[in-house]
Amino acid sequence: MRKVSLAIVGVGNLGSRLVELFNDNTALIKKIYVVSQSGERAEDLAKLFPLRVTALKKGTPAPESLDFIFLCCKPKDFASGVESAHALVDPKAQTKPALCSMLAGVSLKLLEKAFPGNSDILRAMPNLAITYRRSVTGFICSKNIRQDAKELFDALLARGGFTLELNSEEAIDAVTAMASSGLAYFAKMAESLALTAKAHGFSESEALSLATQTLIGAGIVAENTELSEIRRQVATKGGTTEKALEVFEKKKLDKIVSAAVEAAMKRARELAK
Repeated sequence: MRKVSLAIVGVGNLGSRLVELFNDNTALIKKIYVVSQSGERAEDLAKLFPLRVTALKKGTPAPESLDFIFLCCKPKDFASGVESAHALVDPKAQTKPALCSMLAGVSLKLLEKAFPGNSDILRAMPNLAITYRRSVTGFICSKNIRQDAKELFDALLARGGFTLELNSEEAIDAVTAMASSGLAYFAKMAESLALTAKAHGFSESEALSLATQTLIGAGIVAENTELSEIRRQVATKGGTTEKALEVFEKKKLDKIVSAAVEAAMKRARELAK
């Protein structure tokens, strides 16, 4: 596969992590152009990765033809992001770069309307673990996307972790609510454990270490053991863990988690309107 040039519009938390991921992919990526709302963050990234990252001001065309544009601005800045993406491309160009939106709640229909004549459009939602090559990235493609555009996207994102092609907008909203937002759910659980540890006399640093290392350990074990088997092995009959799990059951933890995910999905649908 030939080397490609691409642009990232919006370099906040997610966009910045994409820059880091792509900058390391010297075998596939030739040049990365970045555009930010204020321009300051784009300049910072260009200084951090001077060999292959170039900052462009909003409204400035790319100095070469692009193979891919990643739209990573905040959903509320969608109109401005679309404007910046259009400005990158020569309107007289015979071929248009493929486009991937990573904006929660922005549907394929809305993207196709914003980029008329471009059949190579994807919606994708990674999570922040992409920095450590451990993301879960669900994606959905426009109906008439070219196979080589899809293969290029997969080659670009596969280095960031696990990718999963989906077949509906509802599915990507579910992935957003579970896998993307899910990092925050597990972090909240760990914070709750840390608060409990502090209440039992541990210092703040000790409490955070206990909670964080337990979370990391659970993830490593889960890579090699079924979740139900982990629970079975840890919760011996009549033991301490069993009592804790009984409280989760009594407080209906499953329903709490389900309600939280449904609330996130509802918000994604609201953002799409």
